[in-house]
Amino acid sequence: MRKFLFLLVVLTAFPSFAQDKSNEIRLNAFSVIAFKQLDLSYEYIISEESSVGLSLALDLDKKNRNGFFGGNTDYIITPYYRYQLPEDIIDGLFLEAFLAANGGVNKNKIETTDTKASEDEEGYEYLEYNDFAFGLGGGYKYISDGGFIAELYGGAGRNLKGGDAPDVLVRVGVSFGFRF
Repeated sequence: MRKFLFLLVVLTAFPSFAQDKSNEIRLNAFSVIAFKQLDLSYEYIISEESSVGLSLALDLDKKNRNGFFGGNTDYIITPYYRYQLPEDIIDGLFLEAFLAANGGVNKNKIETTDTKASEDEEGYEYLEYNDFAFGLGGGYKYISDGGFIAELYGGAGRNLKGGDAPDVLVRVGVSFGFRF
């Protein structure tokens, strides 16, 4: 009986949840092509002017250690808040503040007086890191009447812990998805 009631509640609640159209899911196609990272985002629409979301990026090619800014990020978990500018300014334009837990391998040049070593790839060391960043960004989001989404965004954050992590965390994307 409990299972039946639970199923009944879920089935009656889901259509009203789905008709609300306050949820989005997107895939960052640019990240897949340029960085060989799977970057998925979920966003919850709070109001016409604000939303919160979470992005998860995972490295698909751990062999390539010559990534953006000399490092390679194995993972980035990014919760964010977005403020949608009013329609009378520019429809679809948003500003974003984000936090990012990130980790991977950073390529650092070894200081040496041997010029031959600095000319070869042997003049580098690869150091693992885990860090936490805060950043700002912005972008443009197009939403069709059917719920299709195309989004262009960019931003940068500063890794706060330091050490072996890259100083800057870049957030760039061309994403496609659906609002439901």
